[in-house]
Amino acid sequence: MGSKQSVLQEKGYTVMSEQHNTIMLKNKDGDQFIIKKLNANQNEASDFLQKLNHPHIVHHKEIIKDDDCLYLVMELCEGGDVSQKIKQTATFFEILDWTVKICMALKHLHDQQILHKNLQPKIC
Repeated sequence: MGSKQSVLQEKGYTVMSEQHNTIMLKNKDGDQFIIKKLNANQNEASDFLQKLNHPHIVHHKEIIKDDDCLYLVMELCEGGDVSQKIKQTATFFEILDWTVKICMALKHLHDQQILHKNLQPKIC
């Protein structure tokens, strides 16, 4: 965790936990974020993320690079993913609302012509 720890600390983050290629961290204000690690040469992924700005798509805060990895700092979405929410007593109207939001996000990706780009992130 040597260089990773220091590059994240330089940006003001404290690592809270790490599983596979996902790191949970917090900043000096106590806000929590999730980091996805990719290979450092994944500039296509960072270009892709710069175009993503939609209320129904997870927002990324910043991209941190070191010699080996590209760290995508993203907002923390508490409560799990949609499939977990559905399993936890979701009503028909909640599921319908989520479906509409997903469709709106997909339309945004299509309108920005970034939906079908062949971006295969390589894990660091």
